[in-house]
Amino acid sequence: MKKYPLHPNGGRAAIQHWKEHRPKMYAELVRTGKLEEAAYEAQERTTDALAELISQRMPFHMAWESVRENWIYLPPERTQPRLGETPEPPDGDLETSDYWGIEDDE
Repeated sequence: MKKYPLHPNGGRAAIQHWKEHRPKMYAELVRTGKLEEAAYEAQERTTDALAELISQRMPFHMAWESVRENWIYLPPERTQPRLGETPEPPDGDLETSDYWGIEDDE
């Protein structure tokens, strides 16, 4: 089995996030033996996109904000079960707190 060098803020963070927020995807990656490979790919894509934006003089924090959710911090399965699709609000109302994954304090 190939070992992939996973950075704490890259691939390792992806694994933790996926385990908590995308448990079905996580379980499938574990089952197929592709978890570390997928986390490494997410890490590398994020690093490449980050480097590209920084080379265009975007400040690091802005570049990180714009790329981190593309591959590492994916949306939760309950709000977006299938990646690559734009989720629809369950009741057609974009103000619905459940749609955004925010707990209602009321």
